[in-house]
Amino acid sequence: MNPLWLLVPLAFGQSNDELPTALRPPVDPFALPAPAPAAPEQPAPDDGVEANVEDGVLVVRVFGPDAIREARQKVIDDMARHGWTISNRRGDDVMFRGPENWMGRAILDAQGTMSFTTPTASFQSVTGDDATAGSTTTPLGTQSPGGDYQGVSRDPGAAIVPQANFAIYPKKKAGVIHERLLAEVSPELASYRDAVQETAFQTELETLTDRLDALWELGIPLHEGDARIEAISDRRLAILAFWASRAATPQGVDTCKAVEEWLSQVVQPSTDPVTATEQEEANARAAHGRQLTLVTGPG
Repeated sequence: MNPLWLLVPLAFGQSNDELPTALRPPVDPFALPAPAPAAPEQPAPDDGVEANVEDGVLVVRVFGPDAIREARQKVIDDMARHGWTISNRRGDDVMFRGPENWMGRAILDAQGTMSFTTPTASFQSVTGDDATAGSTTTPLGTQSPGGDYQGVSRDPGAAIVPQANFAIYPKKKAGVIHERLLAEVSPELASYRDAVQETAFQTELETLTDRLDALWELGIPLHEGDARIEAISDRRLAILAFWASRAATPQGVDTCKAVEEWLSQVVQPSTDPVTATEQEEANARAAHGRQLTLVTGPG
């Protein structure tokens, strides 16, 4: 390219794209294309992972539909490694077939529970020369005299009844296999149950403030089926009782924190705040070891 072309845009105070076509420098067909502008950074999506340090130990909890699907697939893969293959699906329930018929079936439900079924017995058809003429034991059908299932002439006075092998499946032996299989896949089953339960808990936690609002403003109880609470003081005590009864678990602590934040933002600024006496009584009943430190009104 002629270097004088570089002076044209400077003379006009314009970029090459803004110049008239006649004044633009010729396009170099061998030039590399300009790199595309970098896409703006997007915020990282919620990955459904929560990590907390509890008693000096890092505890990671995973939740959400993706976490459930991944955990369920790990159980399925583990079952396949032991020879158990999928025979059917019903929603999130998965049915497995054992490596041999006498081992029965396994059912993995949507809650992460594994159960087993074992057939009592089965019939296996026997035809041709193995069929016994004139017998009435475990009949599957009867043909006219003089013929059998392979068209071979027999005693015309005998009815040809194809027989079946009657197999009694050993339930005790199958039970031993089931126990061993459960022991092998129990780590993946536990992870699946944890993902299901944590997802259910996080969903409930997201709605907790709405439920607390409904109780505080309308008297709608936190537990379905309980009677409506009329007096504002009784509503306040019901919320404190709910807080005090949470378990000393990660989920219980998370629930307590959410209630404590809601109390400080909603109840304490109201005309009916938690009193010092009510706070003291709630702290004495707390099963989780946490203590309320609200700015209380007179006792």
